[in-house]
Amino acid sequence: MSKGIKDILFLVLLLFAYACDGKQEVFVYYMNDVSKVEVDASILISDSVDIPDNRYEDVVVINGDYEIIKPSFLEEICGEYLIVIKSLRQDAVVTKITLYVDEKIQSTTYHQYNNYFTIPLSASPLEEGIHDLRLDIYSSENNYTTMRTKISSLQNSKCDNPPDVFITEPLDNSYKSGSFIVRAKAMDDSGVVGVSFYIDNNLLYYDTATPYEVTIDTSNFGAGYHRIKAVAFDSVGKKGVNEISVFFDTGTPLIDVISPVDNSRLDDTLNLVVEVYDDVKVGYLKAALINDVTGYKYELNTDKNDNPIRQTINIKNIQEGFYILRVELFDEAGNKVSKDVRITIAHGAIMDILSCDSAYTVCEDISKNPHRGVIYIRSRLSTPFQNADADISLFKTEIGKAGDLALDIRSYYDGLYDIVSRVSYKGFLVYDLRRVTIISCDQDRDGFLDVAEECGGNDCDDRRHSINPGMPDFAGDGIDNNCDGVDGTDIDGDGHISILSGGDDCDDNNKDIHPGAEDVFGDDIDSNCDGTDGIDNDGDGYPSNTDIRFYRDCDDNNPDINPGVYDIVGDGIDNNCDGVDGEDHDRDGFASINSGGADCDDFDKSIYPGTYDYYGNGIDENCDGADGIDKDGDGFPSNAPYYSVYLDCDDNDPSIHPGAVDMYGDGIDQDCDTRDGVDYDRDGFASVESGGKDCNDRNSSIKPSAFDTVGDGIDNNCDGIDGVDSDGDGYASVASGGNDCDDFNRLINPGMPDIYGDRIDSNCDGVDGVDRDGDGYASIESGGRDCDDNDPSAFPVDCFNKCAGYTSTCGDICQDGCISGYRCIENTCLSNVCPEVLASQSGAIYPMIGYCSSVSMVSPYIGPERFKQLNAIKFSDNTLSPRKNLDISVVIDANANIYVPLNYDTIYGLVVYDRKFKQKYLSFEFGPVSSVPAIAKDGTVYFASYNGYLYALGRDYKLKWIFRTNSNITTSPVIGPSGDIYITSSDRSLYRVSGSGAYVWDFVTEHYSYGQHLVDNEENIYLYGNGYYIYKVDKDGRQIFKYKTQTNTMKVALDESKNLYFIDSSYGDLVCVSSSGEELFRYPKLVSGYYKNYLIYFDKRIFVMARDKYALFDTENKTPVYSKPYTFSGYGDYMMPVIDASGYAYLPRGCNIEKIHIPTGESVLIYMAKYYEDCSSSLYPPVLTPDRTLLVLSDRGKLLIVGDNK
Repeated sequence: MSKGIKDILFLVLLLFAYACDGKQEVFVYYMNDVSKVEVDASILISDSVDIPDNRYEDVVVINGDYEIIKPSFLEEICGEYLIVIKSLRQDAVVTKITLYVDEKIQSTTYHQYNNYFTIPLSASPLEEGIHDLRLDIYSSENNYTTMRTKISSLQNSKCDNPPDVFITEPLDNSYKSGSFIVRAKAMDDSGVVGVSFYIDNNLLYYDTATPYEVTIDTSNFGAGYHRIKAVAFDSVGKKGVNEISVFFDTGTPLIDVISPVDNSRLDDTLNLVVEVYDDVKVGYLKAALINDVTGYKYELNTDKNDNPIRQTINIKNIQEGFYILRVELFDEAGNKVSKDVRITIAHGAIMDILSCDSAYTVCEDISKNPHRGVIYIRSRLSTPFQNADADISLFKTEIGKAGDLALDIRSYYDGLYDIVSRVSYKGFLVYDLRRVTIISCDQDRDGFLDVAEECGGNDCDDRRHSINPGMPDFAGDGIDNNCDGVDGTDIDGDGHISILSGGDDCDDNNKDIHPGAEDVFGDDIDSNCDGTDGIDNDGDGYPSNTDIRFYRDCDDNNPDINPGVYDIVGDGIDNNCDGVDGEDHDRDGFASINSGGADCDDFDKSIYPGTYDYYGNGIDENCDGADGIDKDGDGFPSNAPYYSVYLDCDDNDPSIHPGAVDMYGDGIDQDCDTRDGVDYDRDGFASVESGGKDCNDRNSSIKPSAFDTVGDGIDNNCDGIDGVDSDGDGYASVASGGNDCDDFNRLINPGMPDIYGDRIDSNCDGVDGVDRDGDGYASIESGGRDCDDNDPSAFPVDCFNKCAGYTSTCGDICQDGCISGYRCIENTCLSNVCPEVLASQSGAIYPMIGYCSSVSMVSPYIGPERFKQLNAIKFSDNTLSPRKNLDISVVIDANANIYVPLNYDTIYGLVVYDRKFKQKYLSFEFGPVSSVPAIAKDGTVYFASYNGYLYALGRDYKLKWIFRTNSNITTSPVIGPSGDIYITSSDRSLYRVSGSGAYVWDFVTEHYSYGQHLVDNEENIYLYGNGYYIYKVDKDGRQIFKYKTQTNTMKVALDESKNLYFIDSSYGDLVCVSSSGEELFRYPKLVSGYYKNYLIYFDKRIFVMARDKYALFDTENKTPVYSKPYTFSGYGDYMMPVIDASGYAYLPRGCNIEKIHIPTGESVLIYMAKYYEDCSSSLYPPVLTPDRTLLVLSDRGKLLIVGDNK
């Protein structure tokens, strides 16, 4: 009998005996190369299972609750050994484990690590050979399980056990989110040298020191279950392994508070109804009431039960006031979401009706007593009224003292009134109603309130309608009819009765006019009611109490002194009250010559001795008999105008004046012409004769700063030649009529040698290099490509076969080449819009041909799917569209870096972000970036600026080279299969530039180039939007065909046969042109006629987006599949969409994005940008990341990050 049969018979007997014990049934698994064979005790009785001699380790003993991990069946053990069993129940609580060897107790000690249990066994005392091993496992339910197996003991000299390792946290099959720590415990008799941590068999970290641990960030991995493994190594190279499963939860739970609703008013009971949701598993719920005034927090007892969660909570003992009900939901992974609801707790009325004294110090409740005057409404809540009001008979009150509501009821009639109050506090809103009895403060109904203190009125007799402040009052009847405190009428309250009511007040409407008042002269008012105006004691006709100098009597007791008397100088008396002795009519403080003074003009106060005398006005202002100031007596005034030829520039030196001899170089301006030297022509330059640089000082047009035009024979700028020579190389500038094309560089002139390739026209012949025949191409000798520079008809294209060394290479990307807009993925050309290659999109501006291998053609999910804005990066405050190019968008490279061209009126350049939108690079040195960047296979980024430059930016964000075109660039670069770059410019040219930045060739169109271009896998280039023409050019710059359209073409598309499709914008016709330029067919009016139409070809179909509709056209049957209007008619323009691998088009329309399933035409509006804050009228072409996030620029100067709301 073989050894395997013997062991199986032993297992049969062992398990049969165990099964007959009436305990739990034990199962034995034998692991072969194909599957696991399950053998129970009853089967083993009648059938044998052959176990090969070398496969004992593949026998595993297991029951419904536990599994023996080690030792394996008949495993050879020695020394100090750890037995490991695994609990198959997450909720099992083990209280005791007893170990038997050959039915003798060996140990009752165990340790638990996660759901693993270890029992130490000292194998040294055991005899070498086979032994029976038994484990009795006791649980908290007072149940126990017995498990049996066999071991083989070795001598200690042969002992070398592998290390034991256990993951102590987290628990197996637990849930985690965010970052968490994985810890492991490792043991070995020869020592542990380190522990490696793996996730999904990928090494995370190798730890050589205890505690062995590693931190895992769940955001770096997908949601779902992941296997975490710890591998321990001992000093002799043996290893132990332990694995667990952990669910990564990257979402957050959802919560909706159904009851109470926001701004509820509650009394003693809170009925809480909450709906919850989590994509993994809901954990537990917490609720609290937070006093919004004091901040005090009441924790509420909540229990999670069925969904929705319903619970009634007693809040009777909670203080009244405004509260935030905060409900928090936690899922099993620890993610939390909360919802706040505003409530007001009021166990009764929320207001008191009060009456207060005038000092507002004593107030009493009058809600049950009649009242008159002003009442106050005070809040019973924990805060005074803020933003509150109350209505009583439709009259509104305002907040009064101490935060109370002051309610003025003085003019109300007697009666019973309802007061309705509304309290608004920080978003809270609560209502209350109270009833009060009011006594009127106007009993006689004359419209005037009683003078009583509580009424505060001015009706001195509120019982008589005939007595109030509005009644007339005649003096003499002893009755104060108008309540002004006197018998009679004293309207102005000056204490004098009006003349009309029998008094002496001549103006009873002005309290300043009455007998005894001061009368000021000149105001034409008789202020003292004496019939005159002003005070004149001496009777000379001039008042003494006026401020007017010409009328004020300076001595009102002497009739001979007044403003009308003539005053002679010398008597020491101011007879005419003008302030001086003598006549001073102009009041300048100087007496006139006629009255004996020195003022030569007494009627002009600006002329008097000592004043400043202005030269040249013919007036002697200072009365010294002369005009102007000449201190040095040289005959030239120092105060003449600066432009006068008589101005003395130094009035203290008689040798310095106009006309004096002035020699250049002494630093002195002797002739006062503002410069050192002689400048007769006043051109600002001293003459050569006086030492200056003016070669003709009699002609102001000839001077060093003058512009000198070649051909007039005159050296106008005094540089020694006819014309302008700024760099001094002996050649006049082109601007002045010469032939020096760069007059600021001495190395550029017609006499210099010119080497081709440096993009500098050194010899000013119009090209880079030598062009003797004038055909626009440099000779081979100077580095160019003109093989015969003496024949203007010989171009580089014609010299293709005879120019030595000239070759045309075209490197393939795939085996048979991929055209622009596609990338080689496992020898297959796939569109850039596929998720697997989104991170490496580059080359063309938009993918125009081909299709993704993973595009789904099944019916789409069109439901309540919505996208939301996840983030926004702001660049500009202006409400502007990107300049020069309406189709500008961002680009993502292979490392998920995001390139954003900045082309706003207030900010422009290039900025780069990483996948988490952290800025990595920013530069404004390029000017307005008017193109979508193109990214090469080596990571080089090509982009163009509006000012005519093409830039190459390296992977390290350093500028590799710059290529200059001859005009503005409003299109985007395209990378061909060879790696060369193609760009069009407004000079009507298509340029081919090598990857090193060298000029290759340019193709000149017949019309202004403002359209786009694309390149196929044979490096043929298609130009469109060029003034009613579409060009096809080969890789050497030769025209293949020129097709005339009926109007400008916005976009084109190619199929596998290189047939060309476009929309004739005049009529909306779909046109197909062959690779040779022949029109194959025209389908009329597929869409409306409009210049802006977009096309995408895939799977023998053309998808068209026009202004009013979108359509899918079958190119084989030449019939439309469908033609539909847009779901949402958004305001603003529409842009080029992006297509994902599921066949969806994400189309910007105005400030919205519409999602269209191309195969079926079903559509839905998925995103609406916030008006004005994020978008004014236009979103621009988006980019779709692999995780279905849209990156889109807006006309509000922002990059919007829009994601799936699910």
